[in-house]
Amino acid sequence: MRQTFTFMKKEFIENFRNKKLMVIGILSLLFGFMNPIIAKFTPDLIANLVDEQMASMIPEPTIWDSWTQYYKNVGQMFLFIVIIMFADILTKEVSDKTLVPLVTKGLKKQAVLNGKALFLALIIWATLLTTASVTHLYNYPVFGTFGDVQSFVPLMDLGLFALFLVSCLMLGSVLSKGYGSLLFVALSVLLSYLMSIPTFTREASPIQLLSGNVARMTSGDNLSLVCYFVTIAFTVLFYSLASIKFNKKLLS
Repeated sequence: MRQTFTFMKKEFIENFRNKKLMVIGILSLLFGFMNPIIAKFTPDLIANLVDEQMASMIPEPTIWDSWTQYYKNVGQMFLFIVIIMFADILTKEVSDKTLVPLVTKGLKKQAVLNGKALFLALIIWATLLTTASVTHLYNYPVFGTFGDVQSFVPLMDLGLFALFLVSCLMLGSVLSKGYGSLLFVALSVLLSYLMSIPTFTREASPIQLLSGNVARMTSGDNLSLVCYFVTIAFTVLFYSLASIKFNKKLLS
């Protein structure tokens, strides 16, 4: 465990120096500010493009529109931007053979994998909370209210889906070289989308963690427990396979 936290600290220092953490921080703020603004002014833009009769039918924007923008933008865009930015988090060091002297001196391969996965999970969770907090605070000057605490409930779903993506990236990184890890992530997400099409597998699809959060926020509908079970099962399976494969992998 000590080696894991030491390697995670190394990841924080390294990504602070290469400016990735700064870029992620700036993007978190931009996405946070963007949600209330888009929700507030999109109806006005649409009204200018249609006739008066149709414009009069456009409802006034509310704080729920802002949070809808948040969950759509973060779930469908921002999460994947972060994954793409850190796609080479493991493959680069393996290809550059920078891990060889560390492993030779006693660093466990499992500590390397755990440190990188934990670092990436913490970064994604931090960006989710930062973006949500900025949206929450900026809602007040735009809509005159902070909204309901219920708006934050679906964040847990995004956090769980983030862990699923991290496990996909780790397994993809062990199985491939360079940015080939993204192919495994893309295939896993595609499989989740395909699972959501038939009615008999829809509730089990991990993608429901992204598509069902708006309904949870507005109406309080809960996702099926099967969805959580399947997502956790895939996350544990992928990470376990990544651990087994990486521990057997020759780094030299």
